[in-house]
Amino acid sequence: MAEETKATTEEFQLILKMISKGYKVPKIIYDTIFDVAKREIEEKNRVVLYKRDPNIHSRRIQGAYVKVIGGDCIEIHPAVVGGFGADFDGDAMAIFTLISEESQKEIKEKMISIKHSEKLNESNFKLSMEMLTGIFTLTSTVKPGSAYKKVKTIEELKSLHIGQKVEFRLKGNQKTTAGRVIFNLTLPEWMPFIDEDIPKGVLNKLLEQVMSKGNDKEYANLIDGLMRLGFFYSTIYPKTISLDLTKINDKLQKLKNDLNQTDTVAKQADIVSQMEVELLKFLKSENSDLYYWVKSGGSKGTNQIRQILVAKGVIQDPSGNVLPPISKSMNDGYTPEEYFTASAAARKGTIDRSLNTGFGGYAYRKMIYVTGDVTADINNVDCGTRETLNVKLTKELLKRFSGRYAIEDRKIVPITDKLLNKMTHIRSPIFCKTKQICRTCYGNLLYQLNSKHVGMFAAQECASLSEKIMKTFHLGGAVILEKIDIIASLMENLDDSYEPVLRKAFTQKDVNLINNQVSTLIKLDKSIYEGDYKIKETPTEFILPVGHFIISIDQLEIRTSFEKEVVIYKTDEMDINDNLVIITYGKNQKLIRVEPQKEDFTKLAQNLDKFVAGKSPWTDVPSLYLKFYKNLGIVGDWDSVHLEVIISNILRAKRDPQKPARLVTPFDPVTFSIKKLPRVISYPLGIALEDFSKSVQYGMISEKAPPSPIEKVLNGQSLTEED
Repeated sequence: MAEETKATTEEFQLILKMISKGYKVPKIIYDTIFDVAKREIEEKNRVVLYKRDPNIHSRRIQGAYVKVIGGDCIEIHPAVVGGFGADFDGDAMAIFTLISEESQKEIKEKMISIKHSEKLNESNFKLSMEMLTGIFTLTSTVKPGSAYKKVKTIEELKSLHIGQKVEFRLKGNQKTTAGRVIFNLTLPEWMPFIDEDIPKGVLNKLLEQVMSKGNDKEYANLIDGLMRLGFFYSTIYPKTISLDLTKINDKLQKLKNDLNQTDTVAKQADIVSQMEVELLKFLKSENSDLYYWVKSGGSKGTNQIRQILVAKGVIQDPSGNVLPPISKSMNDGYTPEEYFTASAAARKGTIDRSLNTGFGGYAYRKMIYVTGDVTADINNVDCGTRETLNVKLTKELLKRFSGRYAIEDRKIVPITDKLLNKMTHIRSPIFCKTKQICRTCYGNLLYQLNSKHVGMFAAQECASLSEKIMKTFHLGGAVILEKIDIIASLMENLDDSYEPVLRKAFTQKDVNLINNQVSTLIKLDKSIYEGDYKIKETPTEFILPVGHFIISIDQLEIRTSFEKEVVIYKTDEMDINDNLVIITYGKNQKLIRVEPQKEDFTKLAQNLDKFVAGKSPWTDVPSLYLKFYKNLGIVGDWDSVHLEVIISNILRAKRDPQKPARLVTPFDPVTFSIKKLPRVISYPLGIALEDFSKSVQYGMISEKAPPSPIEKVLNGQSLTEED
């Protein structure tokens, strides 16, 4: 009998490499490897890591229990693709099987969760596309002219048209549609009957309610049931496109004509916004299938549909310059000149996708080194600080402070909607007095993170810049312009009780704020505008790169915080004393002008360095917080605490910059450039980033700080190893 020969490790690696590259191997070898994988992974109850590049936040790498199957494709649950930023057009993923018991234990404890790190009670699972369209169709369809029909059994109910009006006993006697009853049958028993259309926003609130109960199994069963419900009814009652959907009404045609005759960007942006509102109304009136796609949240919104059916709109070239608007749609067809202009705009998206994503990635890398050493301690209940972040909780901000705490009447209280539109004293990581941020300053999201390395999670929010830059590719160079409500912006730092005063004192006409008072003052401190943010001056105007000044009416002083270019009009009554300018305005005079602003994520990524270094004007901690929030807030729907963690570490103690300002009394912060800051925190960090020679010099005259998580990883130490 011939001697049995065993394959070497190198030979096995070669075989596996050939399989991974798509080469065919003998069936006996493939079957052997398949059987080994099935036994070692599935039968031994091991978990694997799914990783999808670019790996820019924690949801892009997750642990999972799997079944080993044949074939060339990885099968994943449709509700997790949103977390991975994936879709079904051939996206690639890597799978890793960790062998050691320690690594398996860590994955099971820390990397398998339905909750993710960005927001309290937010899930790694998302319903999208057909799932949303199917659920909206199920709950919004009403059969015309039908009378209410008494139904006693679920079987009879499911046999009816979803728009049939029915009387059915479920959590009380309900008079509604068959579709809404079917939807409610999927919800938990404790949830009241929901008798309304269910678009994406409403559905997310329902899912958040269920997650807040803390029953992960109930949540998993619900989202799986809703996914199947959405797929089923988007198949049974499908939505499609036909040529008759290319027609538009007279109102939209008039807006197209108006766009063609308007020469200011502000008015063009206003017309495009009106187009999208009117388009949605028109699609609803026509009972168009497109309406279900847009309203459900299953599509990209009205922007793309407006470009196809109504008008291309306002566009920009590869350099970001706004081009003349195109009033024709893709459905109309372009003239040669319009086609050339539209091609230049489309090139902007291509350049963003291929080149400019680097700006976002680089911003993420630098922010990791800036905030990577910040940790929190779930067992540290309260650091005892009385310093607070004082901001007005608008509706948008309130959502981002979920699970946080404020000080009211010297007592620590949870933040609720009772504080809506009020100036609130919020406990914040910016002022936490312990090295590891306490639970009261950080908030309840700490329970959800399952990790103390909160600085790493905070830096991930900058990673979203790359995704936002890349996604401009889908807009074909279309400009998203935000028309500014100036009076609403002035109210950001005032209690709502002052709004009638401001509405009486001022009027906004187009982009200008008009004075209605006998006398109003603007106080401008020119000393805060330095470097790249210097004020430009003409004979009639001060042009501010960002709007930080004071408007004074009677005894009320309004501190403005426009994070965009603002023009202040000069008058004959001006008093200039060193850097302080005081301008007096009479009735009907123009005070300021704020042009519509376009979203530019590439510029934001480039400007982030200036925000960290304090080069962009700010006056106090709340103004610095609002600066970061207004610029980064559009990037994602994450909780505010991540932003506060970033600010807590960029503000260094003036007397001892190696420490955050929050740890030194009195609170006296200074800022450093984003490249210098890592070596100030710990000179090995500066060496690891990219600043070798200066970091070595700095290390020769400074003490070595306790190693950050980044240093431990670079030195091959365990993150759990004691300092």
